Order: sequence, then structure tokens, then C-alpha cells
Amino acid sequence: MDITQEKSPWPIALKYGLILSFALILVDLALYLVNPNADLTKFSLIGLLRMILGAAIGIYVLYLAAKQRRDVDFDGYMSYGKAFGFMLLVALPATFIVSLYSYIFSNYINPEMMNKIMEAQSEAMYQKGMSEEQIEQSMQMMQKMNKPFIAVPIGMIAQLFFSVIYALIAAIFVKKELQNID
Repeated sequence: MDITQEKSPWPIALKYGLILSFALILVDLALYLVNPNADLTKFSLIGLLRMILGAAIGIYVLYLAAKQRRDVDFDGYMSYGKAFGFMLLVALPATFIVSLYSYIFSNYINPEMMNKIMEAQSEAMYQKGMSEEQIEQSMQMMQKMNKPFIAVPIGMIAQLFFSVIYALIAAIFVKKELQNID
């Protein structure tokens, strides 16, 4: 295929970015409904399940997106780098939507979660021997970090980090180089 005739990646990227974000949100909500009182400050089966399902969904949806792009737009061939780059385009809308959802969830659907996290952090600092003043300063900083203009971009960076890992893995299975036969 001539590079000047390359189709825009955005229709497929947006479609699968929406699928990815809604799948991750559905899993999160389903696990919340199964155990709404899960203590996210400690290791738990629900937390492990959330992590495993999130990774599996992330890798699978990115794989499907890049495979469609490879098969439809590139006649069945795509390099590892092109697959990886395309998967990052898929991840962009998903990271924004999931980060926005996470902010809404932790502040409006389950605001007690943030209080539990802050209490656990405060207790851990107290156990380390930190002064009351140091603990109070840390708690104030955590409250500032939970503002939407800070929390959403930080959530996006975290989600994008995991998306990069998922894309690195999924690109292995999508790449299909054109072989030159001499």
C-alpha cells in the first residue's frame, strides 16, 4: 500500500477506545457490586481479580483493534512499531474516559473509599513514627491531589502507563511483516 494513500487510524482507534473504556468500567462496577465494602487499601481477591481482568481486557481489545487495522487498512501486514503506535491511539480516548470515571466513582459513587484510603495512610504514617504535624500536612496534600484538575490527569498517566505495557504485549501477536522473497 502506498503511504500517501494510508487511511486515517482514528475511526478504528475511537471505536475500540470506547469499547476498551466501557469494558473496563463495566468490570469495575460489577466487582464493586459484588463487594461494595472491599478494602482497597489491602491486598484482596477482588483487587487481584480487578487487576487480572483489566489486563486481559486491555490486551485483548488492543489486539482486536490493531488486528482490524492490519487486516483492513494494511492488507494483512503490520510492523511491531506500527501496531504499538496504533494501540496507543486506541488507548488515548480510553485513558481519558476511565480516568474521568474513576474520579466520579471515588467522589460521588463511593466517596467512603477515599476516606478509608486516607485513614489507612494516616495510620501507616503514625506507625512509622511521623509527627501529628507531618501526618496532617500529608493528609492535606492528599486532599489537594483529589481535585479534578489534578486527579484526572494523574489517572490518565497511570492508565496510559498500563496501556503501554498492554500494547507492548499485544503488538507481539499482531505484527505480521511482509516477507521479501529473493
